[in-house]
Amino acid sequence: MGLSEVQAVYLYDGSFEGFLSAVFDAWYNRKDRFGNMKAIQNATPAFIDKNIRVQTNFDKVTKVQEWIRNQLPDDTESRIYEYFLSEEEGRERRIYFYLRACNRLGKWVDSYLTDPAVADFLKAEKRFQKELHRMYQFTRFQLLAENVLFSEIGPDYNQLAGLGRFFLDRMPGQRFLIYDSKRNKAVLSNGSELAMFDDFRVDSLNEKNSGDNFETLWK
Repeated sequence: MGLSEVQAVYLYDGSFEGFLSAVFDAWYNRKDRFGNMKAIQNATPAFIDKNIRVQTNFDKVTKVQEWIRNQLPDDTESRIYEYFLSEEEGRERRIYFYLRACNRLGKWVDSYLTDPAVADFLKAEKRFQKELHRMYQFTRFQLLAENVLFSEIGPDYNQLAGLGRFFLDRMPGQRFLIYDSKRNKAVLSNGSELAMFDDFRVDSLNEKNSGDNFETLWK
């Protein structure tokens, strides 16, 4: 492989803000050919590529968000954010090229189905949303101590954020916990707010005082 074929791989901290910082850096990098974006914790070193460490920069985040909000349809930012949370392999690269297509094609970007970047993003988004709506219907809860509802799931995508918002809206005042056993993550509701947990320890919920444990987790 010649030097001209070396690609830039942007490594960010795994957060959405870190990803938007990487989008900014990649967009304005005129000397390196874009290759990919990856969360640092998921990245395997590729010595044939140029790995660029991205520092999360909220000035850059704000500039990207303002461009999206001012130039694109109102729901674009939320759609991108929700798909980013899916944790699907390659989602960063897919979103980046979709945003480049948005810049080229304008607010009616989703009507350009023959554009490869647009078609790729829309197909992926449809897969993600289809599973989320299926989870709305088939997520089942069991009652734990202290009136806490518990559900264990294992979807193809990370659906915790969408499910949390859905059930918070439909069960106001109800405390619940949804555990993704595939990713060892959880979303908790105290009846009015949501909290997300990584590396969640689910075995404590089998104890008699699970209601007290819920309060401790929330704090």
